[in-house]
Amino acid sequence: MTQQDRTWVVGLVVAVLLVLIAIAGIGREPKTPLEQRADPGTTQRDARAVSAPTATLIAAGVAVSGTLLGALLGTGLGLFGDRWLRHRGEVHCQVERSAHIRGADALHVHFFNEKEVDTGLSELAVVFVFESGEEVVLGPATRDYQTSTSPRGVINLPSKTWASVSIKGRFFGRQATLLAQQELKAVEVKAKFPGGTPYHERCLELSG
Repeated sequence: MTQQDRTWVVGLVVAVLLVLIAIAGIGREPKTPLEQRADPGTTQRDARAVSAPTATLIAAGVAVSGTLLGALLGTGLGLFGDRWLRHRGEVHCQVERSAHIRGADALHVHFFNEKEVDTGLSELAVVFVFESGEEVVLGPATRDYQTSTSPRGVINLPSKTWASVSIKGRFFGRQATLLAQQELKAVEVKAKFPGGTPYHERCLELSG
């Protein structure tokens, strides 16, 4: 059930309640103060006579409305719960440990999607974290940035399946010096899920 359908149902329930209240008020024209003083017993009897069917009518309307609202909420919560369960889970990554891990050649990254639904990542970036706390990013802004997937920087991740990508680029200046001389501590991957939700995972720990 879409959001528009749920809105229509709620509006219908409210309309039913308003109609019931209007019907309950028909024929209950109030007596003047003089009429009430002239026959107080009749006024009380009329009030009792009207109150019983009115209460029954309103109770029936509330019951029907409650049933409709219950069905509506149950459907909505059921759909939400099913969506949550299907999207529950993580996307894990691994980076191959090799002599080329410092970015001289393509870096191989493997992802496992443990969700019940397919997903994907875009704007893939590998982050080299050094013992000094400095970082070098191999990403879309890196010179000659390339990935083995198409479009560039995007990878599809089928449910319960491993998927791999090779990423490479060229570094110069300070970044090249860090990669060549600094002690590497860890490798992380940053990207974005469909819709823009960020992905950030430490894929390889090289030193404690």
